[in-house]
Amino acid sequence: MRATALVLLGLAMWCALGCGAPRSRVHGVVRFQGKALTAGTVGLVASDNQTHLAPIGKDGHYEIDGVARGQVKVSIQVPFFRVQPKWQPDKGGPDNSEKAKDDQGVREMPPQGPIVPLPEHYSDANRSGLSFQLTQPDQEYNIDLK
Repeated sequence: MRATALVLLGLAMWCALGCGAPRSRVHGVVRFQGKALTAGTVGLVASDNQTHLAPIGKDGHYEIDGVARGQVKVSIQVPFFRVQPKWQPDKGGPDNSEKAKDDQGVREMPPQGPIVPLPEHYSDANRSGLSFQLTQPDQEYNIDLK
């Protein structure tokens, strides 16, 4: 009797994992002010509350597999420049002879900030205002940010 109960419990767990909501592939292009976004991450929060992330390609395209069908919330995150300390030759820094230097041998890095300055609300799926209904096995969702 105990063995039968364990087998039934195992089958129930297997079905629960494999018998969930149908899943889909989502793909599209991310544009900001009419131009393809060339870097960043698309985040989808699916109807099963799972988060799916995909990089944005240099042409603005993204693709995510395995997203549960239903209402999907969307977020967009953009990369930031890393601030690096100034290199000074008299402080034993690495040999950066091929890098641009000013008169004192100090190289400035770009300022910290997003590569493309998107409005902050796009980075939060609950505040972005971006969502769609996922109904097809292979669905296109283009994202046009303003």
